Amino acid sequence: MGRREEKLINIRPMAVAESFYPADKETLNKQLDSFLSQAEKVSSLKKPRIIIVPHAGTIYSGSTAAFAYKQLEGWNYKKIILLGVSHTKIIDYAAIDNNDGWKTPWGNLIIDKNLAEKILSPTQKIVNDSEVHAKDHNLEMQSIWIGKLFPKTKIVPIMLGQVSPELSSALAFRIAQNMDEETLLIVSSDLSHYPNYETANEVDKQTIESIIKMDPKKFTGVGIETNACGLEAIKIGINVAKLLQMESPKLLKYQNSGDTSGDKSRVVGYGSIVIDADKLNLQVPKLDEKTKAEALQLAKKTLTEYLDKSATPTATIIISPLLYTPLGAFITIKNKEELRGCIGEFEPSKPLYQVIAEKTIAAASRDQRFTPVKLTELPDLRVEISVMTPRQKVKSWEEIRLGIDGVVIQNGNRAGTFLPQVATETGWNRQEFLEQLCSQKAGLPKDCYKDPGTDIFIFQAEVF
Repeated sequence: MGRREEKLINIRPMAVAESFYPADKETLNKQLDSFLSQAEKVSSLKKPRIIIVPHAGTIYSGSTAAFAYKQLEGWNYKKIILLGVSHTKIIDYAAIDNNDGWKTPWGNLIIDKNLAEKILSPTQKIVNDSEVHAKDHNLEMQSIWIGKLFPKTKIVPIMLGQVSPELSSALAFRIAQNMDEETLLIVSSDLSHYPNYETANEVDKQTIESIIKMDPKKFTGVGIETNACGLEAIKIGINVAKLLQMESPKLLKYQNSGDTSGDKSRVVGYGSIVIDADKLNLQVPKLDEKTKAEALQLAKKTLTEYLDKSATPTATIIISPLLYTPLGAFITIKNKEELRGCIGEFEPSKPLYQVIAEKTIAAASRDQRFTPVKLTELPDLRVEISVMTPRQKVKSWEEIRLGIDGVVIQNGNRAGTFLPQVATETGWNRQEFLEQLCSQKAGLPKDCYKDPGTDIFIFQAEVF
């Protein structure tokens, strides 16, 4: 029998041990235990899903951070996403650490490569970059708590720079899309930086109120020196909470370094905040009228250029942040009232604007039920866009709500989809709707929806 070899992995070493926290396991353990023993656990909380915690040295902010970590006791998490803003490098993207693990005084925390891969999107500037993480302290300060409380839990560390609204929107959606019942999001941020004690208390109160009201717009205008250093990460955390319909954020503890060090001339603010929820329910963001108009204009321009030049259109500047969100969409093309093509994509890895452009061309040229659309038809063509929620599997066809739910039928390698508006436009009852879906779209027996081997998924759509 051959000798079993150990697998060598790349481990990020501790960068700020001793300077920010004790490197010795026993010393650190006593310190964190002391902080936790003084923190109060809120019994009325539902399951904590997001915590916002400070990242200064443990002697300064550890007693504040402990209030958030205290709420995690008794809960199970298999994956923890860490989100912070780089303190060591100037970047304009989101950097996911692609090491295999992080060293802590308690041992190595393993990075969840599968989850990281689902969040990655190079086209949207969500990329692998370990260098950004190498010397930074703000996520490492959370790793010591994770190492103590959840040593077997896998992590995905993500570092931000001054990101665009488009990237912020896309990353929030990708995180929300991949959070499940055993996932926790930790947002690492201190609050005000180096005003005097009284000013910090006043400004941090405004910041915390904005977080609790889930209104990141009110962060602006506070002043550069008093801004939270993890502002972009906090904004994304709030958007994740909104997308998953969580409870309102709750302040657990506020202090600043004047309370812990005694020096009140130049202080840093610290807050512990928790966002809880019984269940996670991903809600696709609603498109406003300007976004809808831009989406339709994009589809029209794409269709016109493709029919006129038989080529993929040139790049278009996209304004609306929501069009950078990785949402699924179907494009329906009609000549007056006659259907000429309908093709879409669920849960894409690309932004919505790209899905719209690609599926507009596909609906015009690759729907096998129809001959390709011709340029001469252009004056009579009408484009309809259906932006969709992710699919959810249902146990029975009787759960389907006509006119509200779109349906996907799948059996083996055959599948078919009807959008929610099909039932309204045809006047079919539920049985007729499902029989047509099985036979017309999936090429299966018309009663396939009753077959135990058939999977049925539902989704909702915003149609315009």
